[in-house]
Amino acid sequence: MTLIEKLPEPPEYFNEATKQHYINIGESLITANVLKITLLPTLEVLAQNMAQYEFALKEINRKNNIEAGSGYIQSYKTGNANVSAEVTLKEKAEKNIYICIKLFGLDPKSEKDLGKEEKKEEEDIFKLMGLTK
Repeated sequence: MTLIEKLPEPPEYFNEATKQHYINIGESLITANVLKITLLPTLEVLAQNMAQYEFALKEINRKNNIEAGSGYIQSYKTGNANVSAEVTLKEKAEKNIYICIKLFGLDPKSEKDLGKEEKKEEEDIFKLMGLTK
């Protein structure tokens, strides 16, 4: 698999927020030496979901500033209530973000599964104590 050294331009269909996430995350992945050509679509999905997550949080906060709790609950004229669309969007984006992070090996379990753990040099305690040569 070929590592990417220079990030391609963000897709034209991204809005500005998504493009910024694409650039920021992409540069971080390049620095970490984990962005491969085959993972570019995953980067696009990750950037889009980060933008959706950010949008949902802003909307939840905006609604809560108007009326406490209104960002989490959607009330209907019939008296029924449901979880707001923004909360659902946020939860789905979170789930997709975690899936993408795993594909890049950026969480401890997937890092171990993909064999990306940094191997620390084990020091021989007996050598340090001068008990062996």
